Amino acid sequence: MLAFGRLIGFFRNHYGAIIILGFGVVVALMGWLTLSSLSRLNGIRGNIEEIVTQHNEHAGILRQMYQTTRDRSLLLQKIISEPDPFSRDELAVRVDQLGTRFAQLRSRFMELQLSPAERELVERQGVASAKTKPLQYKVIDLAMQGNQAEAQRVLVQEAMPAQDAALAALNDLQGYQDTEIKKHAEKAYQREKEAYAFLLGGGIGSILLSITIAFYVRYQIKKLIARLMATSRKLEENARELKYQKTALDQHAIVSICDSSGKITYANEKFTQISQYSPEELLGKDYCLLNSTLYSRKFLDEMWRTIVNGVTWRGQLKSRRKDGSYYWEETTIVPFLDRQRTPYQFVSVRTDITPIKEAEEVLHRSKEDLERMVQEQTTELRESEEILRSITGAAQDAIIMVDDTGDITYWNRAAQLILGYAEEEALGRNLHQLIAPERFKAQYETPLAHFAGSGTGAYVGKTTELTALRRDGIEIPVDVSLSTVNVQGRWSAIGILRDISERKHAEAALQKLATTDPLTGIANRRKFNETLEAELQRAERHDFPLALVIMDIDHFKQVNDTHGHPAGDSVLAEFSRLIENNIRVNDLFARWGGEEFVLLAPHLDAENLLQFAEKLRMAVEKHPFPVVGKVTCSLGTTLYRPGETAQELVARMDNALYRAKQNGRNLVEQL
Repeated sequence: MLAFGRLIGFFRNHYGAIIILGFGVVVALMGWLTLSSLSRLNGIRGNIEEIVTQHNEHAGILRQMYQTTRDRSLLLQKIISEPDPFSRDELAVRVDQLGTRFAQLRSRFMELQLSPAERELVERQGVASAKTKPLQYKVIDLAMQGNQAEAQRVLVQEAMPAQDAALAALNDLQGYQDTEIKKHAEKAYQREKEAYAFLLGGGIGSILLSITIAFYVRYQIKKLIARLMATSRKLEENARELKYQKTALDQHAIVSICDSSGKITYANEKFTQISQYSPEELLGKDYCLLNSTLYSRKFLDEMWRTIVNGVTWRGQLKSRRKDGSYYWEETTIVPFLDRQRTPYQFVSVRTDITPIKEAEEVLHRSKEDLERMVQEQTTELRESEEILRSITGAAQDAIIMVDDTGDITYWNRAAQLILGYAEEEALGRNLHQLIAPERFKAQYETPLAHFAGSGTGAYVGKTTELTALRRDGIEIPVDVSLSTVNVQGRWSAIGILRDISERKHAEAALQKLATTDPLTGIANRRKFNETLEAELQRAERHDFPLALVIMDIDHFKQVNDTHGHPAGDSVLAEFSRLIENNIRVNDLFARWGGEEFVLLAPHLDAENLLQFAEKLRMAVEKHPFPVVGKVTCSLGTTLYRPGETAQELVARMDNALYRAKQNGRNLVEQL
């Protein structure tokens, strides 16, 4: 009985701790149950998302491989039925491109995380594709030779069955993927049921424990209420006394309270009257808001160190009102300490001594000195403003200033001339909304938040080429040099903007001049040489034919001698237009020099090259040229041979042209 009585006494003396402990156990249990269940569910969800992502990636590549294989079959059928050799050649190139595309997709698929079964199916598909590829090229070769019947037979009896085997392997891969994702979905569903059951059981246990604690709390609260009622009456009496004391203090002194970080948490009415700030503007702000900036960092640090160490500070301070004027205070700052002797708030009681300090200043400074000082400072300020406005007004570049929200605070005359907005239209408006093209607004506005806090950003301190939108809706390229300045605790940006439209036009004109023949408007020899080097590398890498054709207008000197050089220039221009209208889109036609022209034709083999060159020769022969009438040309053709240089290829092309001239002109010769 004695031990039981002691136990009852312990519970009576420590019921608060017991309640907190009980609720803590309930909260911890429920938190653990929730976190554990959410962790399980998140794991399940993540597993499902990973499976779905992998399946979608696998399935997407398989669909592209399947479609690529089917497209090649359709192209093979078109090659067989296409009578035009040039069209067959282009279709054959597309077959090669699809083959390359299929190989890339297969390589991407092999790089994915695959099971042994999937890899076995991919290998099976690769074997089937390896058998299909030579059969497809056999079909192309037969079609190119004009043997459509044999090509059709090989396609139907040999190539299509081999391709069906490859497609069957792709279908098996897709089926395997579907089976695997169903298995994983069933496992995830089972784990989800277990997680929900775990959460439900734990929740019921927590509820029962909470009910038990609630009954115990209800019993203890009844006892507390009686004690609280008595305490409440005493607190009301103390509150009335404190209210009377506070009213008397507020009538005489400026009272404020700051938390341990220096943020204002209370300001009496006299404080708001003398500082000109409303309570909403003061609460939550640092007391440095009222700092007059007349005191050194050492003085302020020493004052803060005193009160943080729990010592009351007394002294006179000069503070700044909202309108910028100053006032003096006799100040006492009392730190309030917690049980660990650490300040948790500071109560400041101040008395306005501005009249006394002003009287002291009047005693130390005559009226004439004050007036002269004010006049000198006003004159200097006015002169500085006039100089600054003269400089920015005469500048040829736009000078724009924005605050930390992006609103325009300065706009010079050059900005109006370049962007079209008058100063009164621009001031106060958001710069990005005003001159940024719609597609660039997000890109230009992203660094603004970082700039507002730190004064730094992606465009600060360097010159950047951007695009601006004028008032008339025309976009112009501009160079922007950006710097920053801190004005009254807020960052502003000063941008110098220069219109570089003329420079851009000049660069484009120079580029065109460097690569274009000015008389005919086609590519010049420099452009042709650059393209030839690139095409030689592609032909070597992908093993496709590359043809060169050189054309020389026959007896062109006689045209100049008989009809004059303007007529000769007209023939060159008309000749260029005629040839450009009779070549393919991917062919490059250029002026080689004088009356010589060259043509670079990728994917053109020997047989089709001769037909193509003959077609061009006949087009020139049949075309009536203004003033001079009939004109003919001699053509030399050649094909790239693996391993040879551009110089060797061009030399053989020149030899072919020389042979055409030697054999009577108006001919096509091939070497």
